[in-house]
Amino acid sequence: MSGGGRRKDHVHRRKKYVFYFYDDGVGIREEERDRIFGKYQRSERSMGTEGSGLGLAIVKAIMERHRGRVWVDRHIQKGVAFHVSVSKTLEIDRDIIEA
Repeated sequence: MSGGGRRKDHVHRRKKYVFYFYDDGVGIREEERDRIFGKYQRSERSMGTEGSGLGLAIVKAIMERHRGRVWVDRHIQKGVAFHVSVSKTLEIDRDIIEA
């Protein structure tokens, strides 16, 4: 995430932990909000900066594997807030550990 102001925090919900990361960078257009979580997808506004377009797709896959999710909200002034949620009752998946 670009921009000078970054912040992170978390909240406890009944069955999930929710973590959120704020950025006061260029932001993401409304029509790009779902697309940026696909493989090799980047916001038009991020062109000219390094990146492969895989980071958010990887985060989404990990969160879904752990019964969580990831989403993005635009800040009211500028920038974005990325949110990730994960279940408080994760079970160890032996197939992942042994792989």
